[in-house]
Amino acid sequence: MADAEFSPTDLELMDLDDHDNSTWASRNPSKAIIPPRNNYKKLTDAQKITASVRLAQTREKQLQLTEDLGEFKITQARLLQEIAEKHGKSLDYVKGRATAASTFKTPRALNLHNAKLHFLSLEINNGFEEGERKNLMEIQHRLKDDPDMCELDKREEDRLLQILQDHKNVQKAGARANHRAAAADYEKTVGRIHEEMGKLHERTGATLFLLGAHDHVDDTLPPTFVDAGNTEAFFLEHIDMTANEFTRKFNSWCESRRNGSKAQGSTLRLLQIECRCLISEGLNRILKRKNVMMAYDQYEAKIMVEHKVQLRGWPENVAWGTPHNLTTIAAVRKLRDALVSGACAWVKLSSQEHEAIVKKVEQAPPKKRKTRSDKGTKKITSDTSKTTDGPRKRARKAKKATSSQVPPIRSPSVVPSSDEEDDNA
Repeated sequence: MADAEFSPTDLELMDLDDHDNSTWASRNPSKAIIPPRNNYKKLTDAQKITASVRLAQTREKQLQLTEDLGEFKITQARLLQEIAEKHGKSLDYVKGRATAASTFKTPRALNLHNAKLHFLSLEINNGFEEGERKNLMEIQHRLKDDPDMCELDKREEDRLLQILQDHKNVQKAGARANHRAAAADYEKTVGRIHEEMGKLHERTGATLFLLGAHDHVDDTLPPTFVDAGNTEAFFLEHIDMTANEFTRKFNSWCESRRNGSKAQGSTLRLLQIECRCLISEGLNRILKRKNVMMAYDQYEAKIMVEHKVQLRGWPENVAWGTPHNLTTIAAVRKLRDALVSGACAWVKLSSQEHEAIVKKVEQAPPKKRKTRSDKGTKKITSDTSKTTDGPRKRARKAKKATSSQVPPIRSPSVVPSSDEEDDNA
């Protein structure tokens, strides 16, 4: 059977790094950058010969490993059959008990051994290019023979764990260094999400869609629309446009909101609303409620004392209070970035912290109500020359004449006399 022809994708044909424009990493200098991988290296003739010999040895070892595993499986099947016959159980039952393992596993947590390996790899491989660095097996042997790594105090162990945690955080949420890495990450992640959306739809019947677009005009990420459950009919019936047209409009909106095309007042107002919503949503999320209102003037008494939570990480040089009191875009954007990144977030107070804030609020003098500016002055009427001590008394209405009043209704049982009939006539 002939091999299928390889057709490179648009992403592979596009020379992303030749464009003279800004990248996501350059526009976010405070964000950690994931170092790019340079897996390619030009080898000399001697290195090529060495690499081919190493490759042949690796293949030979792989074949030997396959043969050993085959012999082990034969022995394992024979032993499992003997155990099943010995205890009167079926072979499938014994296999299930012998190879039982959970399908769902928790993520690997930090441990001191991995922290030491990471620290040694940074020290040993610092300054070496790809292909010249020590592999994991060599670093593990170095760790066993290093007496200094076996006699660490508590402070040094915590420092190594923190270095490994920082490295993991950069790998998870760091900025890609160039357009090629960002586009490859985008394409790979969206494809994986689309696959999981399809599986979720088949398992549960959920209907979902995902919109993707670049956040800056210099970015090379293509607009993307993926769905599970045929959601394109929703756009035609309720929005009166196709899903592709809606995606293009969404992409245009993402570009226009970052290139400064909007007025300063509109941008400031939108940032203020976003900060207010982020603070309110975070408060209700940590309290697991939906109707808790943020109180800036009585923050300690109404929020910290009553709900035992605190908003920590408020940016420096940004005045505390409602975001609508901030009048500069730089200050509001600084607050928004802190709320989005998690540097400013709601946390629960410990019992000691709560007791301290309760004592502080109880010892604080009560806040006096603001006095009116016109207190103690007489009110002035329209005629500035005349003043009055108070409102005039309401004039009493004069009684109307009795002739204009409607006569009372008589009962049907009363029979009018002849004199009354003459008077009415």
